[in-house]
Amino acid sequence: MAEQAVGIVVSGADDGGEPKVKRIRNYRRYVKNKLAARFPQILDKLVAESLAGSLAHTKFLFEIGGLGDELGAEGQEKGEPNLGDLFVNEVKRQNAEAARLAAVELSV
Repeated sequence: MAEQAVGIVVSGADDGGEPKVKRIRNYRRYVKNKLAARFPQILDKLVAESLAGSLAHTKFLFEIGGLGDELGAEGQEKGEPNLGDLFVNEVKRQNAEAARLAAVELSV
């Protein structure tokens, strides 16, 4: 029994005809070309989501733009705390406040 070539079905063939089957060995190039053709729309959507308040989209934009490391290093040079330090300090503050309130309740 002959083996069939493994591939993917591509909807909307380029010539407007029937969907084609692409061999997996060409899949990477096919996806790269499709992404390159729609990159401006993808980037516009990422920016729109970032402007709407999405931290994940903002972080991704900084990473693909090469700004993530530069911004982190710039903040560290100025002695500013990073997000992890801010989080730990807030937890410590909340724990100290809870301990203070518990001590007040015990003394009453």
